[in-house]
Amino acid sequence: MKWSTLLGNELFCYYPEKHSIEILHESEKIMLHLIDKKYYQEIKKLENVVSNFLSPLHQEEFVPLYISFLITTIDNLLQRLINSDRPIKVLLLSDTSTTHERFWHSVFPDFIKGAVTYEHFETPFIKQDQLTDLTQQYDLIVTNVTMKDLVPACPLIAINAFPTAKDFDRIQQFINQFDPLLSRKELHHELTPSTETR
Repeated sequence: MKWSTLLGNELFCYYPEKHSIEILHESEKIMLHLIDKKYYQEIKKLENVVSNFLSPLHQEEFVPLYISFLITTIDNLLQRLINSDRPIKVLLLSDTSTTHERFWHSVFPDFIKGAVTYEHFETPFIKQDQLTDLTQQYDLIVTNVTMKDLVPACPLIAINAFPTAKDFDRIQQFINQFDPLLSRKELHHELTPSTETR
């Protein structure tokens, strides 16, 4: 009881306008905010599950607490959620060399979180019309090549030859906002109504 009193007093000093239950949730909210930057899609999945669970009980204010509890008690939960997604296909395209693309391939997974597969070319040259066709096979192209005449079928993110924190952040934002279900449906023509007759 003594420790909880000390903890409560300390928290009231930092958050004097909040109620006691809000103060106890503050650390979970801060943790989720930090994790959300790298695991946006996975946190959204957990929010949906927890919200659906708590909604009938009218206890939506406990969502951050439940999510942080799940993350901290279930081993590798966020990584498991990543592994369950259809990976985002990213083409790495450098004007320097294929060696440089392999360098990007080795570095990106350390800085970008999410279900992502990276591919690059083994041949050093590609023509404009080939590249236009290739954009239909990928969800994103990350490149340091200037392509003024290209009309891509997927988004392009231009980065520096040696990616900066800002470059990684832009790629991570794309990964976070990517809707894999929409792409899967488009890929398998599930969005077009069936004309089949019985």
